[in-house]
Amino acid sequence: TTPQTAAAVILFSVATSVQSVLIKASQNHDDGTYPFSYAELPLLAEIIKLAASFVTLYLTNKASAQTLLASPRWATLRLYAVPAALYSLQNNLQFPVLSNVDPITFQLLSHTKIVATGLLFRVY
Repeated sequence: TTPQTAAAVILFSVATSVQSVLIKASQNHDDGTYPFSYAELPLLAEIIKLAASFVTLYLTNKASAQTLLASPRWATLRLYAVPAALYSLQNNLQFPVLSNVDPITFQLLSHTKIVATGLLFRVY
């Protein structure tokens, strides 16, 4: 592995581990609400990730980016629709769930999405 790969893995691991703690810390301790719209936050995060993906694709291989944007393979995109919908549902449910459970329990339960995604990829 390259140093860049190792750094990316470490950064992703830390970000994933700290996510539920930060969500719980942002919760209002008086009434359990959040000082922001938690329905819009996952959407904004996904839009930023999509934009970063397109920029990275464009910078690494311009021909592939132009081909991808000009003619998407709809049959391939449909294969990812169910896992993407489940991932979106999980991201939107994490705020209400963290209102009722502690971050450690949430982390343990949230890793079931890995199994579900793997099963859906095998089925579809």
